Amino acid sequence: MGRKRVPDALGSGAVVSGFVYRFNPDQLKPDARAWYDRLTPLLDQPVARGRTNDDYARTVKERYAAILAAYLATGDAGLIDRLVTLMDEAALHEMIVGVDLWESFVCATMALHALVLAQHGRNRDSIRWVNRIMERYKRIPQDNLAHPYAAGIESLHYLSLLGADGDYAARRDKAVEVFKRHVVTGDDGTVSWDQRMPITKSHAALGSPDFNYVRYTVSSVILLHEAGCTLIDPAVLARTIAIKMCVGGKLAYNLIGDAAGKDGRTMNLDKWRTSNMALLARWNLDLRRFNEMAWRAGSLNIAAAQLWTGLGG
Repeated sequence: MGRKRVPDALGSGAVVSGFVYRFNPDQLKPDARAWYDRLTPLLDQPVARGRTNDDYARTVKERYAAILAAYLATGDAGLIDRLVTLMDEAALHEMIVGVDLWESFVCATMALHALVLAQHGRNRDSIRWVNRIMERYKRIPQDNLAHPYAAGIESLHYLSLLGADGDYAARRDKAVEVFKRHVVTGDDGTVSWDQRMPITKSHAALGSPDFNYVRYTVSSVILLHEAGCTLIDPAVLARTIAIKMCVGGKLAYNLIGDAAGKDGRTMNLDKWRTSNMALLARWNLDLRRFNEMAWRAGSLNIAAAQLWTGLGG
């Protein structure tokens, strides 16, 4: 990794080298302070292990994004320390259970963490995380499903911003082109994509992704946009989700708005509460209202999202 200055990428310059000192929550406007007070006690909650190690890896990534959004909204440097603790605990968990987590998500979170650390003057720690990536992966993992494909783009983009040795920028640009080619805009201005990405002769289309997969793609789209790499305009994506997936206080099964899957399965609001989908409220008033409706004590993602929307300033 070279010594070039790391660009201020995340949050359109909101993340800068050096800490924001003497954060005082009393300086927040009333609505923002209310959500901040709801968020802070939730930060001590351990990350749920889930049914599999893959679930754990994806949950860590979404938790990281939510806490980072709260930091971007408030400038509370203590939240950066929370991110450090989260990643140290994840690394310890991996040492215990082995390295069978879903690699696309693990790599993307590690690379994002390295970027955040570098932008806050923790260069030695940043280099340590980049070295972990270099030691672990001969090639950045990028599966041929939409959500790990987007996570792979994250890894490539963050590593390119960090100036890590490799052709990361060129590979990112190629992958971004493939992703955008698979996004379809409907007559109503909403967007959709197939769960298979890329679709090839040997890898056929799978159909519209259900919520469980949309959530992870959306997380990557938001984080990449904040770091200067736009796969989908987040305002368009937010409008799509509001129209197709959040209707009448209920959650649709998939991206095209089906109420249930072929096997009759439906989605409940707990899926929304535990996902980064709530962060789209920053670009859509209807989703801000949906977050208000879906809020339940313990919903860390919603509390962070409502802070990030800029409600109350």
